[in-house]
Amino acid sequence: MKYKGWIKKSLFCSVVILIMGVFVTPVFSSEMADARKERLIERVNSYWDDRIQGRLDKNYEYYDPFFRGVVMPIVYEASLVQIKFHSHQTGNIEITENIAKVPMEVEFEIPETVVLGKAITVPKKKDKWVEDWIWIDGDWFKVFKTKLNVSYISFFPSFPP
Repeated sequence: MKYKGWIKKSLFCSVVILIMGVFVTPVFSSEMADARKERLIERVNSYWDDRIQGRLDKNYEYYDPFFRGVVMPIVYEASLVQIKFHSHQTGNIEITENIAKVPMEVEFEIPETVVLGKAITVPKKKDKWVEDWIWIDGDWFKVFKTKLNVSYISFFPSFPP
């Protein structure tokens, strides 16, 4: 019968911990969610500011590690050197667990350039799209997607997107 007091104390401590978990966790999670959203906004703005300033070397570092593991910085930079970005605006961000959907409106142009022997140009215009960002190792990274809407993350089946 000497265990009777120990059982009561253990049961009491378990109930207290459970109650604290119910009331404390949502506040902590809400604060964490707010901090993560603020960090996302900061990263998105820095990404686009670097792109507008033509700092493609810095811009590359914002992409997910799956993309950076496959595409070398020089290849990334060469693919975008002709595009001139002028402004960006972020819409209403939606975050679900570790994935964020970031609506964007971006103003850009492509000055006259020759591709495969043909001169092309795109006058300054605005376009809208939704970017995916992913929370990995304590920070947000832009998910690179091909024209077919495929990301390099899909090549790593053990990683849950």
